[in-house]
Amino acid sequence: MRAVLVRAVLVRAVLVRAGWAARAAAVLLAAALVLLPAGPAGAAEAGAGHGGTGDERTATAATCVMYASARGSYGMQCAGRSRHRNFLELLAGAPVPTCWLLPVDARDDTPDPPARTRLAVAAPTEAPATEAPTGDPGPTGAPSPSGPVVTPPAGLPPSTDVPGVEPTPLPTPPPTPTPRPVEVWTRVCLDPPVDPRTGVPSGRVTTITSQVPYSPDDPGRPPFWTELTAGQQAFADLADERAGRIVTSDVMTTPSAVPRVRQVVSFSLEDRTPPPPLERAGVQMRARVLSLSVDPGEPGRAPVTCTGTGRELTRGEQRRTGPDVCAFDYHRTSARSDFGAPENVEVRATATWRIEFSDDDGETWTTLRDVVQERSSGLRVQEVQTLVVPAAP
Repeated sequence: MRAVLVRAVLVRAVLVRAGWAARAAAVLLAAALVLLPAGPAGAAEAGAGHGGTGDERTATAATCVMYASARGSYGMQCAGRSRHRNFLELLAGAPVPTCWLLPVDARDDTPDPPARTRLAVAAPTEAPATEAPTGDPGPTGAPSPSGPVVTPPAGLPPSTDVPGVEPTPLPTPPPTPTPRPVEVWTRVCLDPPVDPRTGVPSGRVTTITSQVPYSPDDPGRPPFWTELTAGQQAFADLADERAGRIVTSDVMTTPSAVPRVRQVVSFSLEDRTPPPPLERAGVQMRARVLSLSVDPGEPGRAPVTCTGTGRELTRGEQRRTGPDVCAFDYHRTSARSDFGAPENVEVRATATWRIEFSDDDGETWTTLRDVVQERSSGLRVQEVQTLVVPAAP
C-alpha cells in the first residue's frame, strides 16, 4: 500500500511540473508575438536625403572629406571636432555606424550634446512578494507548526502530499518581462556606406531617413543615437558640413572708373576679398583667385592677364605694369556700343580659382581642383578731355 501511495505521489508531481512547463511555453510564445514589428522595414515611408551630387571631386585628409564642384561650390565634412589621425583612431575599436534611430520629432539627424537624452528603460518586473508564514517563531526565528512535526519519508519530493506533512510550495519561476509596445522611429542611415575595415568614406557622405516601426526591446533593431559611443556619434557628424561658394564679381578700372582714350588703367575685381576659410578637426580649406584675364572688348586687341585679382592703381602712381597689373589703354571710345547701357562696351573677365586644403596648420596646401568662372560687365570709355581756352579779344 505504501509503494502504491509513493507511485501516485510521483505521478502527480510529474503532472504538476508538466503543467508549469506548458504555461511557461505559452507565455514565451505570447512575448515573441509582441516583439514582432508591425511591418517590414522595407515598406517604410521614404524620407529626405541630405547633401548634394554632381560633378564633384573629393579628397580625404585625417577624419575629413573635402569636395568641390565645377560650379564653384565646395565644402568639408569632418568626423567630430577633435583632431585624429584617421577614422579608426576616432572609433577606438567600435564598428562603423551605418544606421541609428531617433524619435520621429527629432529635427537633426545627428543631435548635438544638449539635445541628447537617454531613452527611459523600463525597470525589470519584480516578483510579487509572498506572505510570510504565520506562527510563533521558534528559537531560531522559524515559524513553528501548530500540530505535531512529522518527517516526510526519505526520497519523496518536497511537494508530496503525505498525511501529517506540511507541503512545500514549488519554486516560483522568474517572471517573463513584458516588452514595450511597437513605436514608429526615424531611422537615419549614412549614404554611401563606408569601408568597414578602414572607415574611409568613398566620397561625400549624406544621410537618408525613413520611418520604421520597432519595439525598444526588439533585439534586431538598429541602435538608438544615445546608444552609440562618443566616437560613433562623432563619425556620424560626417553628415554635417561646412560649405562655401565661389562668386566672381564684376571688374572695375583704376585709377579712373570711366577711362579715357590713351589712359593706362588697370582691371581688377570689384570684390577682392576671398571667401572665409573653412576649418574643423584640424583640417583647413580655402578658395583663392590664381589669375584674372580680361578681354577689354575693343576689336583687334588681345586680352590682358595678371596674377591674383588684379592690383588697383592709385592716382599719380608711376608703376603701372607688373605681373599683378592687368594694364590696358583704349584706342577708341565706347560710342555706338550698348552693352547693358548706351555707349558701354562689353568687358569679359575670366577668373581662375583654386580650391585647396591643409592638414598641417597651413604649412602646406594640397590642390583639390581649379575652377574657372566668367563674368561680363559694361564699361564706358570717353574721349580725351581737352581744355578749351577762349581766344583773346
